[in-house]
Amino acid sequence: MKKRNIDFKLVLELIDWRKLMQISYDEQDDILLITFNDNPITKDVSLNRHVNIGFTEQGIGEISILEAKQSGLLPLNIQPNAPFLKVA
Repeated sequence: MKKRNIDFKLVLELIDWRKLMQISYDEQDDILLITFNDNPITKDVSLNRHVNIGFTEQGIGEISILEAKQSGLLPLNIQPNAPFLKVA
């Protein structure tokens, strides 16, 4: 299987934050979870060691980022009037 190089900060910038249902962070386990809808996850795809995408029948249901703070993806800086989610 070919390893994918994905700039996850760029992916977050392209997601329209107004469509996000929930962003949560588990400080104890250092996991950032971005949930787009409550539909059942039918398939999980691991992009790399830290990033997993859960797909529903309608598309992406959630993105899980392991070791989020340790890998530098936190803190998130969400600007209320900006059209896109920005990563600090």
